[in-house]
Amino acid sequence: MGADHVQTITKAASGAEIRAVADIDPKRAEAAASGVPGAKAFPSAELLIESPEVDAVIIASSDATHAQYVTACISARKPVLCEKPLAPILAECEQILHLEESAALRLVQVGFMRRFDPGYVELRRRIVAGEVGTPLLAHCSHRNVDVPAGWTSETTVVSAASHEIDVMPWVFGRDIIRVTWLSPRQTPPAPLRDPQVVIMESRAALLSSTKSL
Repeated sequence: MGADHVQTITKAASGAEIRAVADIDPKRAEAAASGVPGAKAFPSAELLIESPEVDAVIIASSDATHAQYVTACISARKPVLCEKPLAPILAECEQILHLEESAALRLVQVGFMRRFDPGYVELRRRIVAGEVGTPLLAHCSHRNVDVPAGWTSETTVVSAASHEIDVMPWVFGRDIIRVTWLSPRQTPPAPLRDPQVVIMESRAALLSSTKSL
């Protein structure tokens, strides 16, 4: 994901440029930075965040490191886009929220890109406008050809189903009030439980106008 962000910012984002890349594997950082004129490779994320040459940060490291690096960005007063999840543990997410509130600055954004996807934006517009009637049920499917090493059944919820957990309340304008997770037992040699089903129940109230967008 980090290498993808480097390419996206370099080729498709106006007004932004890559100044530095960090990775736990220095060779990967050097490889990502080598394709961008003037970009440096740092041996640690902390050094990158502290660098005066860096104005804002994208975090695309493993989930368990997110809270640590986001906290460092808040301390450095630098805007940060963090890949989901913000953190795999609720207490870490709450701590980040408290730190941002204490800083009195809006510094943290989580990479839930579906809110900006034209298809989702148009679906939400039509629902708010009443063009499709009252939605009763949404069925979302998420399939990966493969998963990285260390991926677990819990990771599937935190790193994959988190997209739906974010975007469904946004699309329908309804708060989620109950979540049920269902899955069969793990079947060797599969590394995780498959399939997994997440049922989200929402409140009845719908968005009433485009002013809520």
